[in-house]
Formats: sequence, C-alpha cells, structure tokens
Amino acid sequence: MMRGLLYKEWKQNKFFFIFIVFCGLVAYILTFFLKYVGKLDGEDTVFRFIGIVLATMPTLVYTEMEIFRGDDRKLWAYFITSTSEGYKGFLRIKYEMFFAILVIQCFSIEIFDELYICMAVDHGIEEAMSLGGVAMAIAFFQMLLFALEIPIFLLFGKKKTEQIGMIVSILFFFIIVLFFFLNVDYLVNITDGGFETFLEKLFTEKVKTLVMGIGNILILCTYYLSYKLSCRFYLKGVEHYDK
Repeated sequence: MMRGLLYKEWKQNKFFFIFIVFCGLVAYILTFFLKYVGKLDGEDTVFRFIGIVLATMPTLVYTEMEIFRGDDRKLWAYFITSTSEGYKGFLRIKYEMFFAILVIQCFSIEIFDELYICMAVDHGIEEAMSLGGVAMAIAFFQMLLFALEIPIFLLFGKKKTEQIGMIVSILFFFIIVLFFFLNVDYLVNITDGGFETFLEKLFTEKVKTLVMGIGNILILCTYYLSYKLSCRFYLKGVEHYDK
C-alpha cells in the first residue's frame, strides 16, 4: 500500500518534482533576466536574492493548490481510512514528501549558487557573496507555513483555509508596512552601506548560529506536531469536503 501511495504522488506531481530539481538553475536564469534583460540598476547580490525568492515561490503555490488536489473527496477519505496504512500513513507520506521537496530545493540552489561563485572567482569577482543560506532560511519558512496551514486545511476545508490565509496575509502586510513607517530612519542607516553590509550587520556569526539553531529546532518540532494534529483533524474535516 505504501508503494502505491508513493507511486500515486509521483504520477500526480512528477512535473513539479522535476522543476524542484532545477529550481536553482531557474533562480539564476531569473537573475540574468532581471539584471541584463531588464537592465535594472542594483547590486548583483540583490538580483540573486530576488531570483532565489522567485524560484522558490512555486513551492508555496504547490502547498496551497496541489498537495491535496484530488484527495479532498469524501470517497477517497473513506477509502484511505479503510486501508492497512490508514489515513495516518497517507498523511505521513504527504509530510515526508514535502520535507523531501524542501531538501531537494535547498540542494539545487546550493549547487547552482556554488557554480556561480566559482564563475565569479574565475572572472576576478572575489567578493561574490554566497547565498546558499538564504535557500535554507526560505525552506524553513516554507516548512513552518506548511505546518501551520495543513491542519487548518484538513479541519475546515479549502475554502475556509484560503479565507484564513488571506486575512493572515493582510495582517502580515500591514505589520511590515507599519514597521517600515515607524523605523524608516533606522532602515536607511543600516542599508546605507549596501545590501551586503546590511546582511552582515543583521546576521553576525553569533546571531546567525543562535537564531538558526533555536529556530530550526522549533520549526522541526512544529512540523512533527502539525502531523499529529493533522491525524487528529483528518476525519473531522471530511464532512467539509464537497464530494
């Protein structure tokens, strides 16, 4: 049964899996278009950062729209519950699959980022800044969003989850805008030395080590707790499915 579930996920999502393998390449293609085709002014690091963010955004869209596509039906829920693995095995596959996607995403971006650094050094650009850590930070952020969203999705259904997500997004946007208005002078000062200087000031080695260590452990714990909550909510949320 487990092999059957894995095969189903592959058949249903294989094109997305292929994209994830090459998302690191996509990030630097986007960087090239932003910098040279778009002819925008700015530091090289900024365009690489934007390219990585844009290349990893489809993972969030995948979470929102595709990960339970075709599985949010009462008939499927009753069927999977009656199997030997049950709905717990079905949900475990989903969580393991998304974790694997994030690992591959980080690995892909890290490889192409290192290739870029090598090419930059060959062309005499020795100050090129590695952005592999950015991919890791994005992956943990995506994992956190997944952990928070999926139990809500399973309990309330797709429509209500989208409404809740929209409210949270608006609140988050409002907080960010408010932060910029209240701290605009401070932000100007810390970014005055350029984007790389800003990152160095914001993430010193000690701060990075502490924040990443504690944050990663908390997110992994949240991810596991999310799986447990999803198992608890799954059968309760079946009644919210349309068919």
